[in-house]
Order: sequence, then structure tokens, then C-alpha cells
Amino acid sequence: MHLFLECQFAQDCWNMLHKHIQVTDAEPLQTLRAFQEQLSVPFPMYIIIIMSWCIWMARNDLIFKGILPQLSSMRSGFKNEFTVVILRGQSPYHDVMNLWLQTHF
Repeated sequence: MHLFLECQFAQDCWNMLHKHIQVTDAEPLQTLRAFQEQLSVPFPMYIIIIMSWCIWMARNDLIFKGILPQLSSMRSGFKNEFTVVILRGQSPYHDVMNLWLQTHF
């Protein structure tokens, strides 16, 4: 819960999406469902999973390589990972996902 939702770095990462993730005493899944509704796109889980992956990788870089997490590298990492999903995926939302990425990053 702390790593993905509560720590300041994670909050800043979610805020890059121009949405505020409201962490409450509720279950983590309820928090993510509320964030999913805020996104208002037909592919919210792609965004949530990729951002969670990027936060996890930043944590691993800190622990195993001593690389301090930075929002600028998170932004480019998220954009790269999302682009790979668009290019390799078979999603019916390909064009919408591409447009979303261009307008948000």
C-alpha cells in the first residue's frame, strides 16, 4: 500500500497523469477503483498496471543500483512502457491509447 499509493514519490507519479489518487483507509482495490473512474478512459487498467510497474522498477533501481527516483525518468519510463503496449498489443483501443499518450505526455 505504501509503495504504490502512499509514499510521496508514488503520489507524484500518479499526479503526473493529471489525476489525484485519493488514499483512504479503504481497501487498496477500492482506492484503485476510484482512480480508475477518474481516468475516464476505456483502458484504465493499462494505465494503472504500467504506472505500478514503473514505480516498482524505480524502487528496485533505488535498492539494487542506488539510483534515486526522479519524476523525469518516471515520465519517460511510463511513456516508453505504454508505447510498447500500444505497439505490441492487440487492444481495440489502439488509436485511443495513442491519442491519450500524446495528449498526456
